[in-house]
Amino acid sequence: MTKVGDGKTPPNVPTTADAHRNLDQAALKFENALISYESSSGDQKAHLKQIMDQQLALIQAAIKQIQRAGVATQGQKVSTDYRDYMSNGSVENFAALEHDIQTLREYNQLP
Repeated sequence: MTKVGDGKTPPNVPTTADAHRNLDQAALKFENALISYESSSGDQKAHLKQIMDQQLALIQAAIKQIQRAGVATQGQKVSTDYRDYMSNGSVENFAALEHDIQTLREYNQLP
């Protein structure tokens, strides 16, 4: 029986490029769930909120790997606006959150 790490190939270490890719995917899924959440009701809303919560956690994990100031700051704005949107649900909070998630995706694309 072999132990973990006894193989000839080194373990896969996530790269910064992987983190950028993961951040973009999670942000896109979050944005799609947010847009669907705005127009849904009942059980659907609960399911979409769960998806947004999961994607937000993935976004934060990717941001920690990227370690770029602009991305980290924008990630904080997304978290804050998400909390505000979930507590108020106003059109202004929705617009701010949608704008911040799009800006995060743009910052993620910068070199």
